[in-house]
Amino acid sequence: MTPAAGREAVNAGVLVCAGGLEDSRRASWLPTGRSPTARARMPSADSRSWTCPHARRRWNGRPRSPSPAAACGRPPGRGRSALDLAAFFLLQPGYCGRILGVVDGLDRGPEIDRPVEAAAVSEDTSRDSETNVVVEKRTRREAHADLRQAAESGWDRSFKFDPPREELALFRPEKAGLNSVSIGEAVRYIEQNRDSRPWLQTVERSCPETRWIFAAADLSGAHWPVRHEGWVSEERSMRRVAYLEDPAQLDPDKRQAGIDGLLPRDRHHVCADRSTRITNPDACATALVRGIRHPAIQAALAMPFDRKYRQRPVWLPIADLLGKDGHKVCTGWQLHPEGASISEAMENRRAWRTALAEGRPSNAPEPRALPVPTFEGGTIAFIISQNRQRTGYKIASLVPQPPD
Repeated sequence: MTPAAGREAVNAGVLVCAGGLEDSRRASWLPTGRSPTARARMPSADSRSWTCPHARRRWNGRPRSPSPAAACGRPPGRGRSALDLAAFFLLQPGYCGRILGVVDGLDRGPEIDRPVEAAAVSEDTSRDSETNVVVEKRTRREAHADLRQAAESGWDRSFKFDPPREELALFRPEKAGLNSVSIGEAVRYIEQNRDSRPWLQTVERSCPETRWIFAAADLSGAHWPVRHEGWVSEERSMRRVAYLEDPAQLDPDKRQAGIDGLLPRDRHHVCADRSTRITNPDACATALVRGIRHPAIQAALAMPFDRKYRQRPVWLPIADLLGKDGHKVCTGWQLHPEGASISEAMENRRAWRTALAEGRPSNAPEPRALPVPTFEGGTIAFIISQNRQRTGYKIASLVPQPPD
């Protein structure tokens, strides 16, 4: 019996045996004591067969002793009853142990079949050391947001992006207006700050060049690793656009109150009608490295610094930066239009958030968000702002945009 069959048998309350069931149709009856085709009939007064009013299944008297074939270890032949089949299998050495091992996962002998779920390990699951079964690490809301994104936009969480490591190795932080840092310094920076800056944990399984690029960006105050990268879950991306909860805010109470995680003096977070991200850190690093070679971005970074001047974003096609399948690593959520108007939906969101902050009921409807249908044919906006030293410009963010 396979582990999957064992689990189905235990869950259904029916023991399914493997041999000779074609000739014993009673073994497939429902646990009501009657076959699907049997006519209604009442037992006679002296009959030993009757239907229990509580269990609602047929009882045929005390169980019979196992047949000689089952007691001798020979499989029952044709025409044997389901009781003979069950007795034969239950008398086999280790049979009950295998069934219980499949159900509770506690029997770890080498001869025991493992649960099927034990092979389904992903980035959102882990193998429990005691029971050796897979444990889901996501919350229900996180899993629901992932499922909804996959169902409505076709997002494939298993899609793998192959980074061009030779191109990433040619990266120079100064070309993007970022602080200069070596690969060795980047490794130490991530190890020392992984707990206080949890978005750095997403690159621990990436190539060394990606870790180098992320460390340089984080040291320079770029916020794309915090708000527009794979560390931001689908649920947090959705709540950002719907409820103005900033993923960069690590304090849960402040995040729920709509306090920005990067601005000083507890200012409220601001978000447009859409929140997007690049789900793979290697893809994010690749977009940055290829983007800084574009003449429009180089021209914007080379402009003389002016504190009063605000640079306009530079939009580059996703396909040019990440290849023809690059849109598959981009996801997003957009505000649900109320009254067929995005501006009205944003005004309702502001009123709803204000009422929530003041602790009073809101007359505005609770904001809703929808998955962005597709990023195929879309662009990545390079947001350019002044650097920390206020002496020049840097690439502050990479924001995927769907086609309009």
